[in-house]
Amino acid sequence: MARTRPSLPCLANCSTEYWIRRCCTMDSTLGAGISLGVSVMARYVDLSRCWRLSHTHTWQIVQSIVFSFTLYFLSSIPTIPLSVYSTFVLEEKHGFNKTTPTLFITDLIKSWFVAILLGTPFLSAFLYIFEWAGADNFVPWLMGFMLVFQMSMVILYPTVIQPMFNTLTTVREGELKNRVEGLATKLRFPLKHLYEIDGSKRSSHSNAYFFGLPWVCLVSSRVIEACP
Repeated sequence: MARTRPSLPCLANCSTEYWIRRCCTMDSTLGAGISLGVSVMARYVDLSRCWRLSHTHTWQIVQSIVFSFTLYFLSSIPTIPLSVYSTFVLEEKHGFNKTTPTLFITDLIKSWFVAILLGTPFLSAFLYIFEWAGADNFVPWLMGFMLVFQMSMVILYPTVIQPMFNTLTTVREGELKNRVEGLATKLRFPLKHLYEIDGSKRSSHSNAYFFGLPWVCLVSSRVIEACP
């Protein structure tokens, strides 16, 4: 029997499936690396000394925040080499990577900045509620606080955090916008905004996604360029 040459879509699908499996393996390795880093830190790092070094104020909440961020930065160090491998080796091998070393470092610094910017008031409020409500009554108060915080993040992410990493522009009038809005109307999906995002400057494997409240659809600039 004569062999037939695999079609290009088949080859692309096989490559994509292989890449997905590699990504799942990488995610598992990353999780194991984080767990190992935390275990090693708990075994060999004097956490009580870190707690004493973070003593910068008589208010215990401030000390707790400094201590938490110290552990956060220490635990994030082991994950950096794995992230570098995932970005510049794994995605590069499959032709998806668009991230430059400068952009990688910039994103890392921005993520740390966002963690401090959001984590400081979050931890302050969290610890204050715990101290104010007491050991017997803190659970319902903290559950209510977490609910409010999560709903606030759904609104803040597309308006404050996302623009720090990507440029968002309104999708121009055309066939693509009409088809997306028509599909949303047909499915009774509460789509409120449709933006183009320059996500392809980091990777070329993502096309579009939804997030926010109200719902926002972000379409990759690669999709925009491919459409009339």
